[in-house]
Amino acid sequence: MKADLTRLTFDPAKHYRAVHQQQGRVQLDSDWNEQLDITAHRVETETVDVIGTCGAPLHADGFRLVANAAGLSPDEAARAGNTPLPALGAGDLLITAGRFYAGGVLAENDRITPVSAQPDLPSVDNFAKLGATPLFPLKTPGTFLAYLDLWPRHRTAIDDPSMREVALGGPDTATRTKNAWQVKFLPAPDGATCATARPSTTRRCGKSHSAAPTPQRAPRMRGRLNSCPRPTGLPAPLTFQLGLC
Repeated sequence: MKADLTRLTFDPAKHYRAVHQQQGRVQLDSDWNEQLDITAHRVETETVDVIGTCGAPLHADGFRLVANAAGLSPDEAARAGNTPLPALGAGDLLITAGRFYAGGVLAENDRITPVSAQPDLPSVDNFAKLGATPLFPLKTPGTFLAYLDLWPRHRTAIDDPSMREVALGGPDTATRTKNAWQVKFLPAPDGATCATARPSTTRRCGKSHSAAPTPQRAPRMRGRLNSCPRPTGLPAPLTFQLGLC
């Protein structure tokens, strides 16, 4: 654990609505943190109840995969976050700017970005340390299942020095939790559809593509958006297109 926390006390089964401070009592980080977890649980539960397990606002829907500017709809092309388009190398795709909700958790992409340069992607050095090779840019054509992976990432003053109050002369204070996301890909058989590609992952082929949420808050943050691969004969080296079913 990167944070210096006394304990984690939030339990959704207790159905607590709020934490109330009392005068003359010792202040503990666990009380403050439980209030934050109570509020987050309330917001995420309401979001799933209203939007569903997955969804996006019509005026700012994001995380669509396109091969070039021609793949943007007129509404997408008019949004500030989708212009100007970044340089795109061979074998790469663009992730459109906008918002998406998975499992009640908000994912935000401020600017259209190549898959190979998305914000929370591990660095090339980290790939090398793991002995892995980035999938994008693609070296060979193929058919893939695309999904949005969303999870909580704990950040401290070591990760983000702006958290540190310089007037204190060095000590850190509170930490943060970030909604981190990555658009990921799994190989799929040629000619696969949403109904046939990775049945254990693609639970349904429609507007909602998230795995069923669990009562615990941490797993709920792992909501996923699955996309169905649709081979369309795009210009070389891409011979596939990824889009929402």
